[in-house]
Amino acid sequence: MKDSIFEIAADAARKAGSNDPVVVAEYLGILVVDLSGSIAGYAALYNNRYPVIGLNIRLDAVWRMFGGWHELAHILDGHVYNSILQQKGLYDLGFFSQGVDCKTIAQHEKTANLVSADICLEDGSVLDVAGYNSPSMQSYRKLKAYQDKLVHAYEQLRFSINTQKPSPVTLSRLKAYENDLRKLEERKTDLESEMMETNRFLTVPGMAAELGTTETILRYKLEAMRLRGIDIDRQELERYNHVFKNAL
Repeated sequence: MKDSIFEIAADAARKAGSNDPVVVAEYLGILVVDLSGSIAGYAALYNNRYPVIGLNIRLDAVWRMFGGWHELAHILDGHVYNSILQQKGLYDLGFFSQGVDCKTIAQHEKTANLVSADICLEDGSVLDVAGYNSPSMQSYRKLKAYQDKLVHAYEQLRFSINTQKPSPVTLSRLKAYENDLRKLEERKTDLESEMMETNRFLTVPGMAAELGTTETILRYKLEAMRLRGIDIDRQELERYNHVFKNAL
């Protein structure tokens, strides 16, 4: 996937002065067609020359915006100009039949989903709902990064003990690592309690509800942000989901 496709989509929205995909399409000179029936949307070339997108009239606001950007992404990333993809047809019977972690999703469809989710949800809103910049979250991320390094050093030391007779100094270092790791885990537990009290929606379902979107769209958004260098660790979110499932 081209790293610049996110910038291309964002730039198109800025120039059009709107995040509405229909407004952006019209600004770009792309024909928008109303659909009915089983097709949710499509992207194509009219007379093999003029780009056009179709959107089902029964789509609600969330899916119409997502679907519009999904189809726009096919055009902005050049998928409609690819003869092989055109032969297969860029027709969507239903958006998100495959999630972001699906191994069998076609790359061009995953790209369209990522671009669409990235535009549909603002970075700031996602970061705010996640409590990403809260003191507790910042401390949690720093602690987790330090813990990962300490675990790596501990495992290396354990490996050396398994391959040669350890000296008293080595055994003392191993004991110190174990004590430090135990204290870090206790601190993580305290931080989780602090985060629970901040009323932030740290689970994927809770965040999606607060943002007025779906879990699947949010997961694509988180992956898009990660690809752009803003990493809200999805494994951490799943951890929060487990820790806080009875509290939110």
